[in-house]
Amino acid sequence: MNASAYWALYDRIYAGKDYAGEADSVLARLTALRGAVPGRILDIGCGTGGHARALAARGARVVGVDTDEAAIARANSGAGGPDFHAGPVSALRDSAFDAAISLFHVVNYIPDRPALAQFLDAIAERLASGAPFLLDCWNGVAVLRDPPRIKEDTVADDSGVLRITTRPTLDAMAQSVTLNVEIVATAPDGGEQRVEHRYRHRLWTPRDLCEHLAAAGFHDIAVSRWMRPGDPATAEDWKIMLDCVRIMR
Repeated sequence: MNASAYWALYDRIYAGKDYAGEADSVLARLTALRGAVPGRILDIGCGTGGHARALAARGARVVGVDTDEAAIARANSGAGGPDFHAGPVSALRDSAFDAAISLFHVVNYIPDRPALAQFLDAIAERLASGAPFLLDCWNGVAVLRDPPRIKEDTVADDSGVLRITTRPTLDAMAQSVTLNVEIVATAPDGGEQRVEHRYRHRLWTPRDLCEHLAAAGFHDIAVSRWMRPGDPATAEDWKIMLDCVRIMR
């Protein structure tokens, strides 16, 4: 596996992702929860910065953090915009953010309960009182009921063609899925590059996440369908969102 090679292709792989539409939905929800448009937003697990840049384009001041240095290197290769940092959120010195987000199922990369507790505590410590927090994730209940299957995608652009094959391996007893991603990148001149990437998802249930959010000091926790705030999630919804508010007493 070559992390740098994978992240070099990442923005091409997800070129069709509606970052703008998702940013609009998220910003509207954060504004409703806070009662005002958040000026400073913390983006945890920002990757190459797709959501952070979309939010910045809408007037927010965004700080993005990600533990993957190669991803942050790609994020920082763009001109201006958000402030990106490599490392865990617990290492970030800034605080008193008006809101926080953690999108594209970042929380599923957290492997166990102690790590989840530390992750959520670190976010809570960096929020002002009354600041909302919104995250999305795979719904562990739905995934265990209907496990992922092999998925094949093709992306064609000016740089050539990407053929992406994702092979999942479910470990139901461990509540986890390992995703093996194989990418074949063909350039316009016929040159070919093969890249492999592997990552593991912990299948948190909504109850798991709600309990840990409450323990970290978050209140008014709601679980909804992905990008449909206010529409309660069900056991059939693979992708869900949770939002809540940090209240210091």
